[in-house]
Amino acid sequence: MMRKKESPEKREEPFEDVAECHRVALKHYVDLHTEEKFRADLFKPMKEKYPNISLGNLKNFIKGKSPLSEKKRIQVASFLGFRYEEFIALGRKLMDLKESGMLPDEPDAEALSLNRAAGKIFQEFQDRHDLSDMNMAHVLGMDSMEYSFKKRGLIPFSFEEIETAFQEADEKAL
Repeated sequence: MMRKKESPEKREEPFEDVAECHRVALKHYVDLHTEEKFRADLFKPMKEKYPNISLGNLKNFIKGKSPLSEKKRIQVASFLGFRYEEFIALGRKLMDLKESGMLPDEPDAEALSLNRAAGKIFQEFQDRHDLSDMNMAHVLGMDSMEYSFKKRGLIPFSFEEIETAFQEADEKAL
């Protein structure tokens, strides 16, 4: 007797789909760095470096309409200055933040501006006190990859993290 193939149950964790993590990170990056009318300009140099990536296919991938091969996802991450694993981790973190309500679905220009300013403040603090990203991440109680995302303005610093940095600055000044 042949058994009917059971359909796999959907996973409770949405983070398991690597392509979806990459898509979320890419959409977030594009939203942060370009206005809609300039998105093609962001990827034109990539087209020259990686002619195998169609801008139309990339646009459809960002919108969730079509897949993008792992090879192409690696090339996109590299073009944007990330290791592939970093980009996947960014996507997972973004999904987690959105699910917990700590990150809006659409970027807010004022919030993005404040977040970029916070990243500059953290960099200045590091420069003044000769601290590495690893040291700063330790002070804030996070891993260095998450700190790197926050310093680049890709995900927001919390008020508690900013407060911790200022307290650390006060202690260093004494």
